[in-house]
Amino acid sequence: MSLRLKLTLWYTFLLAVLVIGFAVVHYYVVKWAVTDEMQSQLSQKAEEFSESLAWNSGGFSVKNNFPWQQLEFNVLSDYAVMVQVVDYQGKVLHQSGNLSRSAESIEVKTDNASTTTETIIETKYQGQPYYILYRPFKDGGAFLGWIQIGAFEKRITNFLTWLQNWMLYSVPFGLLMSVILGYYLARKALAPIDAILALAAQINSPSMDVRFPDYKNETIEVQQLASTLNGLLDRLRNSFTRISDFTSDASHELLTPLTAMIGNIDVTTRRPRTQAEYEETLRKMRKESQRMVDTVKSLLFLARSEPPYGSLQRRKMDIGVMIQEEVDNLAPLIYANNLTISYKTETIEAYINDSLFRQLIQNLLTNAIKYSHPGGSIQVYTEMSGNDFSVIRIIDQGIGIPKEAISRLFDRFYRVDNSRQRSTGGSGLGLTISKRIVDLHQGTIKIISEENVGTEVIISIPCGPQGVA
Repeated sequence: MSLRLKLTLWYTFLLAVLVIGFAVVHYYVVKWAVTDEMQSQLSQKAEEFSESLAWNSGGFSVKNNFPWQQLEFNVLSDYAVMVQVVDYQGKVLHQSGNLSRSAESIEVKTDNASTTTETIIETKYQGQPYYILYRPFKDGGAFLGWIQIGAFEKRITNFLTWLQNWMLYSVPFGLLMSVILGYYLARKALAPIDAILALAAQINSPSMDVRFPDYKNETIEVQQLASTLNGLLDRLRNSFTRISDFTSDASHELLTPLTAMIGNIDVTTRRPRTQAEYEETLRKMRKESQRMVDTVKSLLFLARSEPPYGSLQRRKMDIGVMIQEEVDNLAPLIYANNLTISYKTETIEAYINDSLFRQLIQNLLTNAIKYSHPGGSIQVYTEMSGNDFSVIRIIDQGIGIPKEAISRLFDRFYRVDNSRQRSTGGSGLGLTISKRIVDLHQGTIKIISEENVGTEVIISIPCGPQGVA
């Protein structure tokens, strides 16, 4: 079932409930109002006839014939009003013209009639529903009898029947028109959705260049939907681009050592070689094989540590001591590059994973060493930020990083152009792995750099046992 049809059916159902409910309530309200109005008119006419009588304990007479001569009291019809005067014993003393000419009387039911207030009694006259109003007549406080004034119920039922028939025909017609109008409005309201669906059908993964219009003349919901979908397409295009770049770079990283190994084998097998030459070829193949193993291990680590991050085995350790140990391990490489290193560390205990955090420090220190100018220096600092976070800063005076490249430094296989030379080694995964290790520790890593000035890496991790397994 389409959305527009479902909306139309729900709209019609709710409208039908409201309209039918309104019609029923309206009918009974009108019935009550019309009945009340008729009873008020009967009471008013009874008062007029009461004033036309000269009735006391001495006898009965009519002192004013005008009310009795009015047409509605002298004809017999469904809309006629009949009047008669009866004494306290129920004896008829006087009648309106329509009753006297028909030689009939209104039924007298004094048992239900009050001697003090007006009373309305529903009965039947000539087989038809009939309303009779009893108005007590008194002279000096003495009760003498009643003025009876009656009317057929048809005075109101004819109007109510007409109203009922009008509702029976108009309500279904109105609902039918509302269905047609509702379907048209639903179709018009959902037209932008149809346009979005048609446009979405044109989107394919290779290009991802299609974008939805702003729909400025449509509702806010449609504008928000188009904006959200455009944002989603932008993220998908970026993801596809990164996947494509990753596939290309991964292929390149694995193909390069394979090509080098095949080349060494081809060169070596062209003619007989000495044992020393064969050993040299094997050493080169061993080196390239190790590069492939390192790349695969790095990719495997990144794949296994994809979000959402699970619990990490951690224990309480002194970060300052760990950094000193890693600096000592890298001392030969530092001296080989004619660099000096200074570090100022505090005793900072935090819950960390020993092997992963050592790998993080090694990656960042190795990068600082690789991209520092000979004779430069490296500084390492550790400090507390408040009571909850430990901060590690590694600063070098190397070649620096262009501003436009900083946002992509943590992408897989990404290398800045001036640092992609093979002479520096590495696979372009070091900073990606470093970022993942920091994320696993629920921390942050930030890089500040300026070309030909140097680079500063700032790491902040919580000291508490968050997520400790």
